[in-house]
Amino acid sequence: MVAADDGPSLSGFLARRADLRQFREFVIHRSIYHLKEADPHTWAIPRLAGGPKAALVEIQADEYGGGRRERMHSELFRATICLPPNSIYMTCCIVCFFFFCSWL
Repeated sequence: MVAADDGPSLSGFLARRADLRQFREFVIHRSIYHLKEADPHTWAIPRLAGGPKAALVEIQADEYGGGRRERMHSELFRATICLPPNSIYMTCCIVCFFFFCSWL
């Protein structure tokens, strides 16, 4: 089904053509997912063993910022929503967001 889609990707549209209003709307709609993204995956850790468990723990450690709140993915996403539109940091957050979400 995806291979048959010849339209532009959502991330491609946002990176190349979206204005700030469109980007913010996208971020707001995604916030429900991104602010709690890691929680359901953590549920699986005690239910796995061996290599799969180790791999998921490594992914989750990154998702939770390696123990540093300011590096948690949910915190980075929250910061993207809350920064003023003219902020240079906001621009950096947008670029990083597109880099990490280019699979959309």
